[in-house]
Amino acid sequence: MTISSLTPSISRVASDEYLLALDGLTARIGRDGSGWRVEMAGDGEPLFRLPHDGGAEKRALLACKRVAEAHLAARLCIAEGCSPPDVIRVFVYGSLKPGYWNFQIVRRHLTDWREAVVQGELYDGPGFPYACLPPSTWLATGTPGNAAVDLWLPECLPLGAADEAERPERRGEVVHGYLFTLADPEQAMAALDRLEGFIDPVGRGRNHYERVLVPAFDDTTGERCLAWSYTAARRPPAGSRLWGGRWGNFA
Repeated sequence: MTISSLTPSISRVASDEYLLALDGLTARIGRDGSGWRVEMAGDGEPLFRLPHDGGAEKRALLACKRVAEAHLAARLCIAEGCSPPDVIRVFVYGSLKPGYWNFQIVRRHLTDWREAVVQGELYDGPGFPYACLPPSTWLATGTPGNAAVDLWLPECLPLGAADEAERPERRGEVVHGYLFTLADPEQAMAALDRLEGFIDPVGRGRNHYERVLVPAFDDTTGERCLAWSYTAARRPPAGSRLWGGRWGNFA
């Protein structure tokens, strides 16, 4: 079984509601007053949310369809007993960077780290740095306690070859940081979620940061990959904007 061969059927059951089915699993896409959402049918817990964005409703619907397909494929791979992906990446921009006090929390989980950038804005505090990564760049949102599925999502959301026009520097808003490759991703992600105060599904209002899957660019090679990162749960943060997109005394 290959992930690329997993194609769910889709049906429209109401004006703003769709069902996607794959081998006995069903995901629902719906819209309410706040925007579009994806959930597993019969569950009701949101797996992904996108706020209303003016005339971009079609783009939001397509993004939700892509996420729903990825969640179905991930769950089917797990049910089939497929070996989990052995590479997962996380983009960090604050106290988790090499040389800062929280780096020791993840050091033993890392096989590699290198400088990278993502699209977004960076703020200094209060207390900690906060990146605001635009929802238009989110390819998925994480779910606390659901690491097995979250680890599969980058594998189920293939990203094509990087195009220079898509580099965030060309869009004028960039956050500089490090791209971590995790050795034992399930343990490492759980530790990072605890550290970042990511305890509830995205959008519920209890999180300190939200974990989202975004494109990241390796500063050295220019390679584009998918990485989980932590974006501010409340926008905009109260701290001052860091216009250069770098945080720290020797970032």
